Amino acid sequence: MHGRRYRRGGGRLRRGPGGGGDLRPSASDRLRVPFLRHRPCRGGGAVRTGRDHASAGYRALPLHRRPRAAVAGGGRAPASPLDGTSLDADYWYRNLRHGVLLEPVVRRLAEASGAFVEVGPHPVLSVPMRETLESVGAGDRPLVHTLQRDQDPGDRFLAALAEAHCQGWRSTGGAFWAGAAATSTCPPTPSSVAGTG
Repeated sequence: MHGRRYRRGGGRLRRGPGGGGDLRPSASDRLRVPFLRHRPCRGGGAVRTGRDHASAGYRALPLHRRPRAAVAGGGRAPASPLDGTSLDADYWYRNLRHGVLLEPVVRRLAEASGAFVEVGPHPVLSVPMRETLESVGAGDRPLVHTLQRDQDPGDRFLAALAEAHCQGWRSTGGAFWAGAAATSTCPPTPSSVAGTG
């Protein structure tokens, strides 16, 4: 059934390459997305993230014609570390046009990293990251996201620290708490007053 809906939509909905686990980014004109609501999915469904730019598909093609200077400064993430000098406009265009290699990167990082933090207003990568970590026997690693649209960034960051702590990540807080005066808003009790003990 969803195949017929897809063909009637002109075939311009493109399922992007895998981002890890079952995550598959897709790009389409806004009018062609409703058929996804009718598509039976194994263990999931379609979610619109409200992004204002195209990625991982044909909708990124017009960006190739724009001046390279407009997107200078970054690009496609390979599965190996970068030194930063290759993060040019072509890199960023390829990153938008082609799939992000999330799964091989998470696998590689799982060999050396103790905790994973997703930074972005749409925390959609935590699930495929967790699936990848579990597939390599590292499912117990702390994994949190620091931002969420329509939430106070400071509150969300503190909540992420608490989540990481509850998942076993240990940190002294170091630079984050430096200069913060320890204060208490609790009224004194007989056991906290000197000499009443």
